[in-house]
Amino acid sequence: MIQFSEEAMRRYKTILSHYPEKRAALLPVLTLAQREFGWISQEVADYIGELMGYPPSDVLAVATFYTMLHKKPVGKYHIDICKNVSCWLMGVYPCIDELKQQLGVRDGADGPHRRGQDQRLARARRRGLPHWNEVELRPA
Repeated sequence: MIQFSEEAMRRYKTILSHYPEKRAALLPVLTLAQREFGWISQEVADYIGELMGYPPSDVLAVATFYTMLHKKPVGKYHIDICKNVSCWLMGVYPCIDELKQQLGVRDGADGPHRRGQDQRLARARRRGLPHWNEVELRPA
């Protein structure tokens, strides 16, 4: 059976301390679990459900709703690029084509690089900057 490392368990307890109810902490806990285990598998959902006192189906329902949570293993490098209309207007598709060509990746492909599309990346001032392994890439 899997379990959090000591450091992750400390973070888990810190996360819980910021919320009046455990259920409100489920998304941050799932994000922590993804960082710890790489993706949200059935085993991870079972573990988080047991830890928080919720059925694994509730945990998976939340994980399935949010695109930033991976429900299957991803490559070593994960690139998320905004796909909404604001990013399209700012010219995201030529950037996507260039990334595909330079890195030899395609949407959802397995391998060392995996490119996904994510609605949540669009921000008014940031214009949907891409994320590389959850780190926002900013112009130099």
